[in-house]
Amino acid sequence: MAVDKFRFVSPGVQVAEIDRSGIPAEAPAVGPAVIGRSLYGPGMRPVRLESTADLYKVFGAPSPGGRTGDVWRDGNEAAPTYGMYAAEAYLRNNGPVTFVRLVGNEYPDLAADATGKAGWEATKAVGLYLAKATGPDDTNIDQLLLH
Repeated sequence: MAVDKFRFVSPGVQVAEIDRSGIPAEAPAVGPAVIGRSLYGPGMRPVRLESTADLYKVFGAPSPGGRTGDVWRDGNEAAPTYGMYAAEAYLRNNGPVTFVRLVGNEYPDLAADATGKAGWEATKAVGLYLAKATGPDDTNIDQLLLH
């Protein structure tokens, strides 16, 4: 019952109702996750963007590709940045988008028909393992094995 329906006659008595109920704030929309290349920006970290202006400020404008030259000094604009185009198109028509910038370059000696991963060449398997072992006096010890 609301407090204003009560009338107290006693002097010095005041009733105050404190409403501590509240509607929790909704989490902001994340939007679709777009993963792709861009000219610059934070790498391998999801960034929530609200507008195309935010996209250009953080990651630069989309690149159509086809540019050659010094990739190290001028940036890699040899291939189109399809992820940037997708994020830009979504932001023009809808709400926020989360963009993740991929980093790394293909291995320069990679054959055209080979399937490889960006940035390295795997010629042998190398692993660093931590294993439990039993010592000479039957105590457990940790061993670091490099294979």
